[in-house]
Amino acid sequence: MVNKKQPYGTKRAHILDLLTSSPNITNRSIMDTVGCDASYIDVLRREIRVPKPISPHGNKQARVLDELARSPDRTNQGIADIVGCTESYVGMLRNKRRTAEPTSPHADDKTRVLAMLANFPHRTNRLIAALVGCHVNYVSTLRNPERAAEPVSPRKNKKARVLEVLADFPLAPIKVIATAARCSEVYASALRRKKHAAELTAPHGNKRERVLEVLVASPNITTKDIVAAVGCTKGYVNALRAENGVPKPINPHGSKRERVLDELARSPDRSNRVIARVVGCNPTYVSTVRAEKRVPKPPSSHVTKREHVLNMLAQYPDRTDKVIADSVGCHANYVNTLRKEKRRAEPTIPQAQSPIEPSTAPTVRDTQVGGDHYKTKAVQPWDVYDTWPVEQRIGAYRANCLKYVMRLGDKDTPIINAKKLAHYAQKLVEVLEEPQ
Repeated sequence: MVNKKQPYGTKRAHILDLLTSSPNITNRSIMDTVGCDASYIDVLRREIRVPKPISPHGNKQARVLDELARSPDRTNQGIADIVGCTESYVGMLRNKRRTAEPTSPHADDKTRVLAMLANFPHRTNRLIAALVGCHVNYVSTLRNPERAAEPVSPRKNKKARVLEVLADFPLAPIKVIATAARCSEVYASALRRKKHAAELTAPHGNKRERVLEVLVASPNITTKDIVAAVGCTKGYVNALRAENGVPKPINPHGSKRERVLDELARSPDRSNRVIARVVGCNPTYVSTVRAEKRVPKPPSSHVTKREHVLNMLAQYPDRTDKVIADSVGCHANYVNTLRKEKRRAEPTIPQAQSPIEPSTAPTVRDTQVGGDHYKTKAVQPWDVYDTWPVEQRIGAYRANCLKYVMRLGDKDTPIINAKKLAHYAQKLVEVLEEPQ
């Protein structure tokens, strides 16, 4: 009877069947077949007294001990590779048996590292560590007591490259420094800030003393260069200049405003754009200075875009807006706008209107097909129909049209019936065209 209190239910009966039929089956095989854990199988084994099968190779500990007894000179790593365990596990069992690990057929790491340092002092710590098979820090530790400096790698690290570029070009932009040192701009900027902070605490003195030292040594140096060298603001440098009576260096080319005034005085007919290109400023600034000094703006010698488009429209009125826009160098919508303005500006010539003559064409009421028996009456059927509401009139004319279509070829000649059909259809058109 299956015990319902067991968490696995029918798994118990399945496991018991396997253990009874195959007592040498391993727990791993039962776990793969039934799908339970090894502890539950061990409980059932003890319950029915079925021992675990003995592995033909022995367990891991027995196999490690056999290898240690058979080959005590074999290294821990070699035994671990044979048994399939970790090197630390072999070392633990070796310590329990108090079996010393065999010495390497080569000299110990310390002797080999020292020999490498003596024979090849130019080799780096990383290369020696790779050859000996030890850690690079161990090589560095042995190199320092021997007072042998590690050779500089031909490929400097990133920090050394940035610092070297900063030392050679302290005023270079961050983007140039990052490109030369093969690093990011953020990293180069951070190292520059650290370098400036270290220089401020250096024996050169604080920021104020360094600025004053630069001003005394080079009074013609610009404020921008001092800011880049010391790492301060322009306002701080200008305050120290005013405090110590050190004027700003005079630009050999004069100030921007003076240069603009000189160009305006020399060539007032030049455009703002040309003067701005010569001075190196914005054309708007030139226009502002020209307005302050009341220097008239030179007339443009070129035809404006509007005039060019209007000339093209006058010479080639049949050309499309796209063609004229491509010739002038503007947008087609601009040409279309000017074309409409030109049409509105042109005077309109009134056309002579011919006098309206009364229509002499006969109406539907004045004609009749196939005789004149309705035409001679003072009140025709048309007149009676026209007194009806519009819906009834339309229905009457549609009914007569249908009548002549249905009797076509049966009464009178087909041409007569067709003409009567057209006559009623014409009257239907008049009724439909009447304003409602």
